[in-house]
Parts: sequence; structure tokens; C-alpha cells
Amino acid sequence: MTSEQRHELVHEFAVQVATFIGCDSTALTIDFLAETDPRAKRALELARKLVDAVEQAIS
Repeated sequence: MTSEQRHELVHEFAVQVATFIGCDSTALTIDFLAETDPRAKRALELARKLVDAVEQAIS
């Protein structure tokens, strides 16, 4: 997985998590929202961990 693909996947997962916890965002706005909204920040953190786990599982 390239770093660009990883970046996109993290953002897609983050949007799904953010939506689940009640934080409306898009893949384009999640970074900006994470600076001011703790829910968006947590969604982004969880998405990164999820992508790390997936990469580790398939390697």
C-alpha cells in the first residue's frame, strides 16, 4: 500500500467512525475538524489504528 493509498483509507475510515459517533465530516474535512472537535480527532486516531492493524494482518 502506498502512502497516498494509506492516507485515503485512513480518511475514509475516519469519516465512517466520525459519522457513527455523531460527528458530521467528509474525507476532505476530517483533518480540519480534528483540530477543533475531539470526536473528529478520536475518529482519526481510531482510523489510523485500524489501518495499522489491517496492514499488520495482511503482511
